[in-house]
Amino acid sequence: MLIRIRNVVTIKDVANLSQTTVSAVSLILNGKPHTYSKETEKRVIKVASEVGYRPRAYAQSMRSGRFNQVTVLMGAGQAESSMQDELFKGLQAEVQDRKQRLGVARVDDDTFADRQKTTSYISQWAADGFLLNYNYGIPEALVEHLSHFKLPHVYINYKQDFDAVRPDDYQAGYKAAQVLLERGHRRIAYIRYDQPDELHYSRFDRRQGCLDAVAVAGHKAEVLAMDSNAGQPQVAEIRELLRHDDAPTAWITYSPQTAANIYIAALYNGLQPGRDLSIITFTENDGLPRGMNIAYLEVPFLNIGHRAVSMLLDKIDAGAKAKPSPTQIIPMSLVEGGTISTHK
Repeated sequence: MLIRIRNVVTIKDVANLSQTTVSAVSLILNGKPHTYSKETEKRVIKVASEVGYRPRAYAQSMRSGRFNQVTVLMGAGQAESSMQDELFKGLQAEVQDRKQRLGVARVDDDTFADRQKTTSYISQWAADGFLLNYNYGIPEALVEHLSHFKLPHVYINYKQDFDAVRPDDYQAGYKAAQVLLERGHRRIAYIRYDQPDELHYSRFDRRQGCLDAVAVAGHKAEVLAMDSNAGQPQVAEIRELLRHDDAPTAWITYSPQTAANIYIAALYNGLQPGRDLSIITFTENDGLPRGMNIAYLEVPFLNIGHRAVSMLLDKIDAGAKAKPSPTQIIPMSLVEGGTISTHK
């Protein structure tokens, strides 16, 4: 005699235990519009939680033709791709709000060495669409595969005209210089961030925005490239610059670490940031060293995450009718901090 033991809780079990129908349970647990009372909704959710009911994702996928998952693809190296905390929060929050799942993969370039490897890898993810989070050097085979098979995809923090979400780095550089000009500064330095690797577009756009703002005002900004460790001007170098009579009175830096080094160098030289000189940088929320109230243009990574997921899901919903979406460029906002002085 065979005895069959069933230990998987089904939607029918939840319906019976909550004294309602299968359709009611399905609508309530999937967050779909329904006309059932709050009491019924609470009862169904309570029963499902108590008995450990979990919707069968693959069965749902087979019925709907959707996996209800989007995947972030990133390069394996830190220089190739970066995932800021605020960006991840934005991605995760929007995915949850839209009742989807989020996958994240750091992938070596060899994975996309040819079409066969690329096809094999992408198919493993069972995703409805992809978010490409590369600073530079997106593998050509990956882009060709996504385009050839018309797989929905959106670029994060990447400069192109369509299907991307990024901050307005040029306008941020322009605004940083404009604020300093309005406070009377005329000797403004932009610290160029040098690294041997390929450079992210933002390094050029922020600098150009700064230079253009100063030029419009009839002045000339000084662009400083210093011998440094890993691209970061060190405190000793900056202290030497600050000793000169014609030293810049205002500093704009690509990197918050460089801004912190200027702050420390000024203190060593007996200068007070926010009184004797100004410093502005660019960073995400809480991206500055603790205890340094440095002014910055805030990179809106939280908003970028929300919008990138929203753009991708809209493409997925549109299916074969999906068209290229104009790139969304999100402005940065100034957080004044305590390092913007008025120069007389």
